[in-house]
Amino acid sequence: MGTTQYGISPNGDSINDFWVIEGIENYPDNMVTVFNRWGDMVFQVQGYDNQGVSFHGIANKNTVMGGGKLPSGTYFFKIDINSLGNSTTTKGFIVLKR
Repeated sequence: MGTTQYGISPNGDSINDFWVIEGIENYPDNMVTVFNRWGDMVFQVQGYDNQGVSFHGIANKNTVMGGGKLPSGTYFFKIDINSLGNSTTTKGFIVLKR
């Protein structure tokens, strides 16, 4: 995968409104997970593609405990990719600014 954008500002101005993971579309067998600062999973999808399947700062997990539109802050991610029988995991952080 190429360079990954580590900050988003989902405010509707069409600039950094969602998290772009460069090259992820070349690995359709992927799982992208985002955690808040307490380690709670707030977002998870299979088949992230920077198009219809992407992170816009909205939780799709733990929606009972503060789900929906996530507040500004630092979030942590894990990207699992399976390709040709090999598995790789990438971890890091993303900054969400509202």
